[in-house]
Amino acid sequence: MTNRPTGSRPVATGNTDLIREDIERTRDDLGETMQALAGKADVKARTREAADRRKARARQKIITGVHQMQQQSQELAHKATERAHKATERAQRMRRRSAPVAAAASAAAAAAGTIIFLRRRRAARARARQRLWRLSR
Repeated sequence: MTNRPTGSRPVATGNTDLIREDIERTRDDLGETMQALAGKADVKARTREAADRRKARARQKIITGVHQMQQQSQELAHKATERAHKATERAQRMRRRSAPVAAAASAAAAAAGTIIFLRRRRAARARARQRLWRLSR
């Protein structure tokens, strides 16, 4: 025969060994429950655990951020070296192209200078001839 108290387990009546086993199980359950309650009541330990979890999370975020920054800096350095090489190549091409242009510009300047010199010399000779002509009259 069993009676049902307010708990969920049937209580054995009559056999003392069964009753003792039931008492031991109940004590074990009660001990576990008390430990769980004590753990919840220990605010200091729970706070430490929460702080440790937050620290671990923060460390992981920092490590992830550092890795991302290193990767981005390597990518930017690679792009910068590529752009520097391209700029150097462009400058060399411009130098090669500018040599003929500079030579043509120098030739044009020399020709213009020669023409100006010759015209001024001709004009000076003409003025000198006019003076002589005026004096000779």
